[in-house]
Amino acid sequence: MKMQNNIKKLINTLFFLIMVSCTCVPDIDTPKEIKPSESAKILFINANTDFTETDIYSSEIAVLKELSYFWFNTNYYFIGVESTHIRLYSSTPKELIYSRAIADLDRQNKYTFVYFGNSEKSSSIIMNDSIENFNSDFAYIRCVHSSIDCKPVTVKLIKDFTTSIDLEQGTASNFSESFAGNYNIEFYEQGALKPIISVTDVEFKNGTAYTVILKGSTNTSSENRLVCEIVELPK
Repeated sequence: MKMQNNIKKLINTLFFLIMVSCTCVPDIDTPKEIKPSESAKILFINANTDFTETDIYSSEIAVLKELSYFWFNTNYYFIGVESTHIRLYSSTPKELIYSRAIADLDRQNKYTFVYFGNSEKSSSIIMNDSIENFNSDFAYIRCVHSSIDCKPVTVKLIKDFTTSIDLEQGTASNFSESFAGNYNIEFYEQGALKPIISVTDVEFKNGTAYTVILKGSTNTSSENRLVCEIVELPK
């Protein structure tokens, strides 16, 4: 009987050791589930001239790694809507560079998050990508001023007519319902007669929404000079 008890104890001990050895300690980067029913969707854009690659976390959950300054992410990512805290880290070395609490996201809605500035001062813009009374017979265009050192600007969308939009630094316009076709886009520092930057022959298509972004530095010696980039929002 005593031997049988010893054998049982030995079996129980072995079983415990096996269970412990199979238990993995999760790393902070281990993906965790964000339930779609409890989340919004965010498209992230990196317009910070000093951090050309950033890692993005929602609270402690890794959302997106190595978001580049030089190319646009074209996907939406699920973000929890309750007590959301967006944290951005430099990819190499990994250091916290920006943090923002967000409390007003709506479930199932889509947003664009633009992170801009430099190593001395960073900020962000959050825009609702929902369009009321969407009409597929038009294109929808909005503009963002995320340059780190450019004065307030006037954006001119030029086709057979000209639409002018005034923007302070760190602001965005609402979507404007526009005719599809090819446009020239010019940015003027307010009061100036010559554009600081222009792009030609930009096609805007019916049934599609676009974000026109001014980013970079007016300093001509900067690696990340002033540019205008067009983001076609995912459908």
